[in-house]
Amino acid sequence: MRFLCPRHRNNLDNLEESDLASQWFEWMHQAAVYYELGDWREAIAYSGCSLELSMVYLSKTAGPAQINACKNLCLSTLYCMNCLVHNDERYKANYIMGIASKVLEQYKNTHQETQQIEADIQALQDEAQHDHYFKTHLNFPFDSVPPKSGLMHH
Repeated sequence: MRFLCPRHRNNLDNLEESDLASQWFEWMHQAAVYYELGDWREAIAYSGCSLELSMVYLSKTAGPAQINACKNLCLSTLYCMNCLVHNDERYKANYIMGIASKVLEQYKNTHQETQQIEADIQALQDEAQHDHYFKTHLNFPFDSVPPKSGLMHH
């Protein structure tokens, strides 16, 4: 799934790490505004762009900053998944969860500090943890999805 247009994707490639982190938060905040309004299409667009930005940010970071980039990837994936489920697009939520999980696994396998990355992966894959994990890190609206949401567990 692609959320970013080619122009925005190219713009991200030229940003510094601090600018990427700021843009990530700005897009997550915009997603939260639309989330609160129940405008799932826009909430999906902004959280999805934030998700893609997280992957760019992760590819540009090293050392301890990668831990934060992994957390951002997890948070934006959780938000986008939640929006997709609210919009009755569970299959897309499963798809992005799989992609983000694979990316996080790759970083976990190359990083010495694996405990936080493992917690990120667990939060993504265990639907019961979504609400707590998200609300622990961000003060944005987040409604738990029904237990029978159809999200796959890996």
